[in-house]
Amino acid sequence: MKTTSKNPPSERPPSANEPVPAERCALTEADKEIMRPLTDSLKMPMFKKSPTSVIPDHVSPALGQAMIAKALGITDGTLYAGAIEQLINVSSKGLEIDIDALNFAVSLVRGIEPRDHLETMLAMQMAAVHMASMTFARKMNHTETIPQLDLQERVVNKLMRTFTTQMEALRKHRNGGSQKVIVKHVHVYEGGQAIVGSVSHGGGPSPKEQRNPMNKKIYPFQSAPRCTATSKRTKNRCQAPAERLKTVCRFHGARAGAPRGEKTVLSSMAGIPAKWWRFGGFWLTLKSTHATPFPMTRLERGR
Repeated sequence: MKTTSKNPPSERPPSANEPVPAERCALTEADKEIMRPLTDSLKMPMFKKSPTSVIPDHVSPALGQAMIAKALGITDGTLYAGAIEQLINVSSKGLEIDIDALNFAVSLVRGIEPRDHLETMLAMQMAAVHMASMTFARKMNHTETIPQLDLQERVVNKLMRTFTTQMEALRKHRNGGSQKVIVKHVHVYEGGQAIVGSVSHGGGPSPKEQRNPMNKKIYPFQSAPRCTATSKRTKNRCQAPAERLKTVCRFHGARAGAPRGEKTVLSSMAGIPAKWWRFGGFWLTLKSTHATPFPMTRLERGR
């Protein structure tokens, strides 16, 4: 047998442990501080569709445009119109304007808080790269073949690397390309010593240089004399090691001349220079050791 309550749920009085509606809506100061960034962002007018284009959702459209332009760091009306049009093209996936995606892109640019037109353009590029990387990441999550997975992975990797590069460019632009380190507290306890100012170490190599694996041992062939030949095109000297007892390297003629053998010995005995071997001279075959060798001209070789 079912039993029914005397009072319906809507008319039932609250229990001692159940908060009343007024207590549920009450917020502490800490809760209001946590919700302040969100409530402040909701005060910024968003875009809505109009018969021709998009307009700010504000009582005064002109005032709404001024508020959005100030949040985007834009002080020029032409730049504002072009920036909104570019954000519409980036956020829309077809011919129809996606209002939610447009408001999301505007929120991304506004969150970077650009201070001039250059930062505004960079913030718009960062928003476009972020939206594209999320789109291709979704495609990568739904791929079915290995080639498609490799393609989507490369695209996502390039987009995310581009985003980090843009962040670094924004940081350098705002900081002037320099890094600043501030030390607020320096504690020197009893028995310790401190030096105020720049400290330079002299003498031998520092411990960092001693532990550097790139400081390799210098071998004797690395300290050998270098070739003295000079390039005709670049006018730079050759860096190859010179041959022993020579001033040039092997490539620049240190081992040039007649080949070693009987003919070279006989030619040196006869007083004939060995450069004939280098410039095309031929020696007669010696039938006896008393024959005197002599170079043949090209006309004689052709007979």
